[in-house]
Amino acid sequence: MFDLKRNSEIFRIIREGKAKRILIQVPEGLKSSVGNLIDFLEKKGLEVMLSVEPCFGSCDLRNEETKKLGCDLLLHIGHKDLGLKTKVPAVYYEYFIDFDFVPLIKLILKKLKFRKICLVTTIQFVKNLDPAKKFLEKNGFKVYLGKDILGCGISNAKKFENLIEAYIFIGSG
Repeated sequence: MFDLKRNSEIFRIIREGKAKRILIQVPEGLKSSVGNLIDFLEKKGLEVMLSVEPCFGSCDLRNEETKKLGCDLLLHIGHKDLGLKTKVPAVYYEYFIDFDFVPLIKLILKKLKFRKICLVTTIQFVKNLDPAKKFLEKNGFKVYLGKDILGCGISNAKKFENLIEAYIFIGSG
Protein backbone atom coordinates (compact mmCIF):
# COMPACT_ATOMS: atom_id res chain seq x y z
CA MET A 1 0.00 0.00 0.00
CA PHE A 2 1.14 3.52 -0.68
CA ASP A 3 1.09 5.12 2.76
CA LEU A 4 2.00 8.69 3.74
CA LYS A 5 5.66 7.81 4.35
CA ARG A 6 6.03 6.16 0.95
CA ASN A 7 4.06 8.91 -0.80
CA SER A 8 6.24 11.60 0.81
CA GLU A 9 9.42 9.77 -0.20
CA ILE A 10 8.22 9.49 -3.81
CA PHE A 11 7.23 13.18 -3.84
CA ARG A 12 10.68 14.17 -2.58
CA ILE A 13 12.30 12.18 -5.40
CA ILE A 14 10.06 13.82 -7.99
CA ARG A 15 10.72 17.31 -6.64
CA GLU A 16 14.47 16.75 -6.92
CA GLY A 17 13.91 16.39 -10.67
CA LYS A 18 11.71 19.52 -10.72
CA ALA A 19 9.00 17.67 -12.65
CA LYS A 20 5.49 19.08 -12.92
CA ARG A 21 3.83 16.56 -15.22
CA ILE A 22 4.57 12.86 -14.69
CA LEU A 23 3.57 9.49 -16.02
CA ILE A 24 3.47 6.68 -13.46
CA GLN A 25 4.17 3.14 -14.56
CA VAL A 26 3.58 0.25 -12.15
CA PRO A 27 3.37 -3.54 -12.46
CA GLU A 28 -0.08 -5.11 -12.51
CA GLY A 29 0.03 -6.13 -8.84
CA LEU A 30 0.40 -2.52 -7.67
CA LYS A 31 -2.08 -0.78 -9.99
CA SER A 32 -5.01 -1.18 -7.63
CA SER A 33 -3.16 0.50 -4.76
CA VAL A 34 -1.63 3.47 -6.57
CA GLY A 35 -4.77 5.67 -6.39
CA ASN A 36 -3.89 7.31 -3.08
CA LEU A 37 -0.39 8.09 -4.38
CA ILE A 38 -1.91 9.85 -7.40
CA ASP A 39 -4.27 11.83 -5.12
CA PHE A 40 -1.35 12.75 -2.86
CA LEU A 41 0.82 13.96 -5.76
CA GLU A 42 -2.03 15.93 -7.34
CA LYS A 43 -2.67 17.70 -4.02
CA LYS A 44 1.02 18.67 -4.10
CA GLY A 45 0.42 20.42 -7.42
CA LEU A 46 1.65 17.78 -9.88
CA GLU A 47 -0.18 16.71 -13.01
CA VAL A 48 -0.21 12.92 -12.84
CA MET A 49 -1.06 10.28 -15.43
CA LEU A 50 -1.09 6.52 -14.93
CA SER A 51 -0.08 4.12 -17.65
CA VAL A 52 -2.64 1.33 -17.83
CA GLU A 53 -0.50 -0.76 -20.17
CA PRO A 54 0.93 -3.94 -18.64
CA CYS A 55 4.42 -3.51 -17.22
CA PHE A 56 6.88 -6.37 -17.44
CA GLY A 57 9.91 -5.00 -15.62
CA SER A 58 12.61 -2.36 -15.71
CA CYS A 59 13.25 -2.84 -19.40
CA ASP A 60 9.59 -2.28 -20.31
CA LEU A 61 9.51 1.52 -20.01
CA ARG A 62 6.72 3.66 -21.45
CA ASN A 63 9.39 5.94 -22.87
CA GLU A 64 7.62 7.04 -26.09
CA GLU A 65 4.30 7.58 -24.33
CA THR A 66 5.95 9.72 -21.66
CA LYS A 67 7.44 12.00 -24.30
CA LYS A 68 4.27 12.17 -26.44
CA LEU A 69 2.18 13.10 -23.39
CA GLY A 70 4.53 16.01 -22.67
CA CYS A 71 5.62 14.64 -19.31
CA ASP A 72 8.73 15.86 -17.51
CA LEU A 73 9.34 12.53 -15.81
CA LEU A 74 8.52 8.83 -15.95
CA LEU A 75 8.05 7.42 -12.45
CA HIS A 76 8.65 3.68 -12.70
CA ILE A 77 7.52 1.92 -9.52
CA GLY A 78 8.38 -1.60 -8.44
CA HIS A 79 11.60 -2.27 -10.33
CA LYS A 80 15.22 -1.23 -10.17
CA ASP A 81 17.13 0.98 -12.57
CA LEU A 82 18.96 -1.03 -15.21
CA GLY A 83 20.60 2.08 -16.67
CA LEU A 84 18.50 2.26 -19.84
CA LYS A 85 18.65 5.47 -21.86
CA THR A 86 15.36 7.37 -21.94
CA LYS A 87 14.04 10.36 -23.89
CA VAL A 88 12.48 11.77 -20.73
CA PRO A 89 14.14 11.31 -17.32
CA ALA A 90 13.03 8.13 -15.59
CA VAL A 91 13.00 7.69 -11.83
CA TYR A 92 12.79 4.21 -10.35
CA TYR A 93 11.16 3.57 -7.00
CA GLU A 94 11.81 0.07 -5.71
CA TYR A 95 8.70 -1.13 -3.93
CA PHE A 96 9.38 -3.68 -1.20
CA ILE A 97 6.78 -5.99 0.34
CA ASP A 98 7.22 -7.67 3.73
CA PHE A 99 6.33 -11.33 3.48
CA ASP A 100 7.48 -14.35 5.47
CA PHE A 101 8.54 -17.11 3.05
CA VAL A 102 9.18 -19.68 5.78
CA PRO A 103 5.57 -20.97 6.06
CA LEU A 104 5.54 -21.55 2.29
CA ILE A 105 8.84 -23.39 2.43
CA LYS A 106 7.56 -25.57 5.28
CA LEU A 107 4.75 -26.72 2.97
CA ILE A 108 7.19 -28.02 0.35
CA LEU A 109 10.16 -28.97 2.53
CA LYS A 110 9.59 -32.72 2.43
CA LYS A 111 9.17 -32.63 -1.36
CA LEU A 112 12.50 -30.93 -2.01
CA LYS A 113 14.79 -33.56 -3.52
CA PHE A 114 17.74 -31.27 -4.19
CA ARG A 115 20.00 -30.17 -1.34
CA LYS A 116 22.07 -27.47 -3.07
CA ILE A 117 19.77 -24.68 -4.12
CA CYS A 118 19.72 -21.04 -5.11
CA LEU A 119 16.87 -18.89 -3.80
CA VAL A 120 15.58 -16.16 -6.10
CA THR A 121 12.70 -13.72 -6.07
CA THR A 122 11.61 -10.43 -7.56
CA ILE A 123 12.85 -7.07 -6.29
CA GLN A 124 9.67 -6.58 -4.22
CA PHE A 125 10.52 -9.54 -1.96
CA VAL A 126 14.33 -9.51 -1.95
CA LYS A 127 14.54 -8.31 1.66
CA ASN A 128 12.67 -11.46 2.75
CA LEU A 129 15.18 -14.01 1.47
CA ASP A 130 17.56 -14.13 4.47
CA PRO A 131 15.09 -15.76 6.93
CA ALA A 132 14.18 -18.32 4.24
CA LYS A 133 17.86 -19.09 3.66
CA LYS A 134 18.47 -19.56 7.41
CA PHE A 135 15.46 -21.86 7.72
CA LEU A 136 16.60 -24.02 4.81
CA GLU A 137 20.16 -24.19 6.13
CA LYS A 138 18.86 -25.36 9.53
CA ASN A 139 17.14 -28.15 7.64
CA GLY A 140 20.29 -29.38 5.92
CA PHE A 141 20.33 -27.43 2.66
CA LYS A 142 23.24 -25.58 1.09
CA VAL A 143 21.68 -22.29 0.01
CA TYR A 144 22.91 -19.52 -2.27
CA LEU A 145 21.05 -16.26 -2.63
CA GLY A 146 20.52 -15.29 -6.24
CA LYS A 147 18.51 -12.37 -4.89
CA ASP A 148 16.34 -10.65 -7.47
CA ILE A 149 15.73 -11.73 -11.02
CA LEU A 150 13.76 -10.25 -13.86
CA GLY A 151 12.55 -11.71 -17.11
CA CYS A 152 15.30 -9.76 -18.83
CA GLY A 153 17.93 -10.11 -16.13
CA ILE A 154 18.88 -13.40 -14.50
CA SER A 155 22.60 -12.82 -13.95
CA ASN A 156 22.13 -12.67 -10.15
CA ALA A 157 21.01 -16.30 -10.24
CA LYS A 158 22.99 -17.62 -13.19
CA LYS A 159 26.33 -17.12 -11.43
CA PHE A 160 25.46 -20.05 -9.11
CA GLU A 161 24.42 -22.54 -11.80
CA ASN A 162 27.58 -24.68 -11.42
CA LEU A 163 27.25 -24.83 -7.62
CA ILE A 164 23.62 -25.89 -7.30
CA GLU A 165 21.16 -28.59 -8.27
CA ALA A 166 18.06 -26.41 -8.48
CA TYR A 167 16.66 -22.90 -8.25
CA ILE A 168 13.74 -22.05 -6.03
CA PHE A 169 11.78 -18.97 -7.05
CA ILE A 170 9.54 -17.50 -4.38
CA GLY A 171 7.62 -14.42 -5.39
CA SER A 172 5.25 -13.07 -7.94
CA GLY A 173 5.47 -11.89 -11.50
